[in-house]
Amino acid sequence: MSSPSWRTELERTAIRRAHEAVSLDSQGDYKSAIRLYRETIEILMQLYTLSDNDSIKRVYLDRIREYQKRVEKLEGLAKKKEEVVYIDKTEKKEEDKWLQDVVLIEKPSVKWDDIIDLDEAKKKLYVNVIFPTIRPDVYKLPWSTGILFYGPPGCGKTLLAAALANSIKATFYLVKASSILSKWLGESEKNIARLFEHARKNASSSEPAIMFIDEVESIVGTHIYETGGEARARLQLQQEMDGLLSKGRTEHVYVIAATNNPWLLPDAFLRRFEERIYVPPPDLRARKRLFMYFTSKLSLRPPIYYDELARLTEGYSAHDIENICKDAFKMTIEEFFEQGDPMKGNPRPVTMEDLVKAIRNRGSSISKESLVKMEEWRKEKGSI
Repeated sequence: MSSPSWRTELERTAIRRAHEAVSLDSQGDYKSAIRLYRETIEILMQLYTLSDNDSIKRVYLDRIREYQKRVEKLEGLAKKKEEVVYIDKTEKKEEDKWLQDVVLIEKPSVKWDDIIDLDEAKKKLYVNVIFPTIRPDVYKLPWSTGILFYGPPGCGKTLLAAALANSIKATFYLVKASSILSKWLGESEKNIARLFEHARKNASSSEPAIMFIDEVESIVGTHIYETGGEARARLQLQQEMDGLLSKGRTEHVYVIAATNNPWLLPDAFLRRFEERIYVPPPDLRARKRLFMYFTSKLSLRPPIYYDELARLTEGYSAHDIENICKDAFKMTIEEFFEQGDPMKGNPRPVTMEDLVKAIRNRGSSISKESLVKMEEWRKEKGSI
């Protein structure tokens, strides 16, 4: 039997075990449920080891953690011989519990000033989200409710979405893509439908809703090894997107998807995202500003040559530069704690030499090959 066949059979076995575990769990047979959950975990660990796809591996890992948490809870319930409390007593509590499992709902504090450069992306968000929110009367045609951020990792996609939500006082749904797909009872599409229903119900022109789905290819990308729920989840998400603009109606619910691998997204999905915004690595000017921003709260020993730091970090992401500044600061902390009594005095200031050393110790997280591939996709299917 070929390796893919083995994986397919393992996935089917895991699904069967999980179905049985959930069924016994709901019936209050905790000991049997624990045994089956553990068997499912063992199979998922095998699948995790066999897979070479990072997105799928994350899904397996999240499911493993979910079942491990459930086992721990059931062990406590079995000891106390309590009644099952997996489903909360009130509909409100059940809804809150479900939402906590799949999304983080918050009011972000990120501001536009916290995002260095990315002016083109910000301009697009003003035209497509902020202006329709504050002056919907001037938009004679339905505005875009689907926006795709694409670009290398660590360049500000999540920050852009959070700053946008803060600027229009929107409820920010940070969707955990892996959790949407982590239910074994064919609930992936049900989770998506409930999420959109909750956002619609709570959104208004004065308090819009922004759903941010990071690594969206985990949900809609086509993979070699699928358990069946993925295809239904893709279709459900597309239907919900269509529903936001059905019969010419425009609701104040915006879906922002982000991906580091846009070429994995099917055309049927891309059609729902009229605005596709490229979030690029920082250029020379932006890298200089990023170093100035991230070192502004540190104690520094002049001179610091920011132009030189920017030159040395060509091809680095904004997140890479943040980590370089953290690494340089950690050098001073390590020295401070090694020198003597850590309760006296303070660490020395960060120097230019510390920052250069940190750059040499940390390479870019962005490969040149991925940038070439990103540029090719951008020319063919991107917006800006």
